[in-house]
Amino acid sequence: MDARRTLVNRIGMTGLSGAALLLASCSMSSQASRDPAPEPTSSDATASSNPNQPPAPGPLAVLNPMNSIPSPAVIDARAVGLGVIPVTGGDQDSTRVSPFNVAQVTFVGEGSAFDPTLTPDGKTLVFAGTQHRPTSDLYSKPVDGRVVTQLTSASGDDAMPSVSPDGTRLAFASNRSGNWDIFVMPVSGGPAVQVTTDSGDELHPSWSPDGAKLVFSRLGAASGRWEMWVTEPGNNAVSHFIGYGLFPSWSPVAATGAGGTDKILFQLARQRGQRSFGVWTLDYKDGQTSNLTEIAASPTTACINPTWSPDAQKVVYSQIPLDASLGDHDVKSALNLSRPNVATLKLVNVDGTGEVDLTGSGGSSILPFWGRSGRVVFVANFDGTENIWSIDMKPAVLAQGGQASDMETTVTSAPSEESTGEEESGN
Repeated sequence: MDARRTLVNRIGMTGLSGAALLLASCSMSSQASRDPAPEPTSSDATASSNPNQPPAPGPLAVLNPMNSIPSPAVIDARAVGLGVIPVTGGDQDSTRVSPFNVAQVTFVGEGSAFDPTLTPDGKTLVFAGTQHRPTSDLYSKPVDGRVVTQLTSASGDDAMPSVSPDGTRLAFASNRSGNWDIFVMPVSGGPAVQVTTDSGDELHPSWSPDGAKLVFSRLGAASGRWEMWVTEPGNNAVSHFIGYGLFPSWSPVAATGAGGTDKILFQLARQRGQRSFGVWTLDYKDGQTSNLTEIAASPTTACINPTWSPDAQKVVYSQIPLDASLGDHDVKSALNLSRPNVATLKLVNVDGTGEVDLTGSGGSSILPFWGRSGRVVFVANFDGTENIWSIDMKPAVLAQGGQASDMETTVTSAPSEESTGEEESGN
C-alpha cells in the first residue's frame, strides 16, 4: 500500500502506524535493536541538542506487513461458547485461552484497518484505515455498530490515535506537514493543533492519566535511535527525554509506581542473541525516571505492542516467533519481506507472572488495546484482510486465578454483516 511504503521510505519502518513500529519487533539488525537498557535521563533540551544521546548509526532491518500472508480462518465467537483450554507443553506458568472468544469489529474489504483504541467508556472504537484511499485517515465507530465516521481527511497519513482520559481529545501522528509529528484535535473531529514541530519523526502518542502530558517516540537526530519523550500539549517548548524505546504507553492509573510515580510501558530490544524486543516498564515523575523493569522477554520470540489493563495491574502484548533466517537486512531489502503469519496475544501480570495465551497460534494478532469494556481490541488478518477484532478478557482473568468481578461489563459483539447491511462512512 502506498501509505505504508511512504512511511517505510521516510523513517525506515514497516507499515503505517502502529503497524508502523510493529514488526520492527521480530528481528532487528540496526543499532535500534542493539540498544542497551535505557538509562534514566531527563532533559529540557531538544533531541538534536541532548548531550546524553550517543551516535548510533545504522538502518533499521524490519519485516514488511504490506504483503500480509492470509491466516487460517477462525470460528466466529458469536457462534461458539467461551472456553479455556490447558497448554500442552511449553512454559509451566502458562495457560491458553480458546481463540474462539473473538468477534470482528471492523469489516474493511479493501485496504486495511489498524491502530485501534477505545474511548474511556469502551463504547466507541477509534482507528486508522486505508479503506477509502491509499493514505490513511482516522475513523470512529460504535463497537457494537456498523456506521463509520471519518474524522480526518488531510493530505498525507494520519495514524496512531490515542483518546484523552476525559474522552474529549484525540492525539495522533501525521505526516501532513512533511515529516511525522504529533497532533491533537477534538475526539469528534475538527481542527488539529500540531504539538511537535521539529524536523525529526515523532510517533505513537499516549496520554498521562490526568490528560496533561503526552509520551511519544522520536527518531533522534543525533542518536539515530528511537527515543521516548514527554511533553505537554499547548506547552511543547519544554520536553523531557526519558530513555530509549518504542510504543510507550502511560499507565491509565496515576501513582502506581514507587513513591507515587507513574508507570510507562514500552518495548525495547535485547542486547544479545537475536536482539529482538522485550516489554519493559519505568517509573516517571517530574522529568525523572527510575525502576527500569523487564516484564516479558524470550530468547526465541519478540514481545511487542504492549498495552495496559484499565487497572494498570496487567499487560497484553503480541509475541512473534523469530525467523533466524532473516539475518541482516537494510530497509530496501526488508521491503520484500512478508509479515509472519503467526503472532499471538499474551496476557501477564505487571510483575511478569501468570502468563496466558489469548489467541493461540491461528493467525497474526497484533496492536492490542485494552478498554474499560473488558475487551481487548486488536488487529488480525484472520479473513485475509487487516481488520480489527476484539476478545473478551474475562476467561483470561479467570485463568490467571482472578475473579469475574475484576472485569467491567463487556461490550456486546458487533452485529453480523447480514443483519446490518453495508458499512457507511461520513466526514
